[in-house]
Amino acid sequence: MNKPIISIIVPIYNSEKYLSRCIESLLLQTFNEIEIICVIDGSKDDSLKICNEYEKKDSRIITIVQENQGQAVARNTGLRHASGKYIQFCDPDDYYSLYMCEKLYNSILFSGADLAVVGIKIIYDQKNIIYGDREYYRIKYNGLTTVNEVVFRYIDSSVCNKIFNKSIIDKFDINFPVGLCYEDACFIFKYLLVSTTIFFNVEPFYYYIRHKDSIMDMTFEKTDRALDHVRILEDIKLFMINNNKNGLFQNDMFLWITVNYVQFVFYYGIDSAYYTAVEIAYNLLLDIPEINIMNCPYLNNMEIKKVLSIKYNDIINLNNLFKPENNLNNLKKINLFILPEGSKGRSIVKRIYKKFIKK
Repeated sequence: MNKPIISIIVPIYNSEKYLSRCIESLLLQTFNEIEIICVIDGSKDDSLKICNEYEKKDSRIITIVQENQGQAVARNTGLRHASGKYIQFCDPDDYYSLYMCEKLYNSILFSGADLAVVGIKIIYDQKNIIYGDREYYRIKYNGLTTVNEVVFRYIDSSVCNKIFNKSIIDKFDINFPVGLCYEDACFIFKYLLVSTTIFFNVEPFYYYIRHKDSIMDMTFEKTDRALDHVRILEDIKLFMINNNKNGLFQNDMFLWITVNYVQFVFYYGIDSAYYTAVEIAYNLLLDIPEINIMNCPYLNNMEIKKVLSIKYNDIINLNNLFKPENNLNNLKKINLFILPEGSKGRSIVKRIYKKFIKK
């Protein structure tokens, strides 16, 4: 086989139910110059057998076996073995449209962007449809744009609907943090911090199977898993230091990520996680002057107050500003005041309020 242009990394753990469909979708791509790196992460089912059978039929498939170490390690293993100029990812329970690789390759090649993104089609393997998913994964841009604050705010954190330039990954040693959830977000943020342009295609070429065991299904449960949102900040901060990416834009975006991820822990973490999250964030903000926080163009006044309360470990303000019941009571009062009785907006605010209070 000639040297591939695109390396597709598939981390596999006990995925026999969906794996054949996934691999078939990769082999049938209209863009042929690919390699498919299947990393068997200690699977106990027939996943390895399935990969071996496909490997015999098609030389583009490479199977790597390792002890179970988690999805992040499996993806990092795939990155080390990838020989393509560009990198794509696919989860073993999902699959590609026939044109996925072709569309992504043409997008990044002809636009000259550092990163290209396509839309995601969500297929529910369950009765309950989560309408928030569709808005989260909806592409908010179309075409080439610079990497800016709005991109950081609205890009989805999946690595599976994107194509990455391997030279950027190698130059800045971008990888997935080991042992943490939300490793996709960490990888994406690090890549964006060293990128200049990004190309968006709104067409949905990645098929995401949403089932009851999906990470997204577990994200909003009250567990200590929420704390990983803040732990990945340590990895991002270390990345910025190691690569001398401490300019105003990078630090401003780090402040924005920090306040939102700490807020997430206050909403969805168990009580014991609250102050651990603040302690981690406090240490990460030590080298950022107060004046930089006050002048950060990407934070609103409330977010500035929250960041300052973390920086100075102000426990009283932390509780007043971050506790969900306080924020939601204020949100309810403000929104119900400006939204007329009987309006759709008023009913939505009431529904959101009730949902979070129950948590």
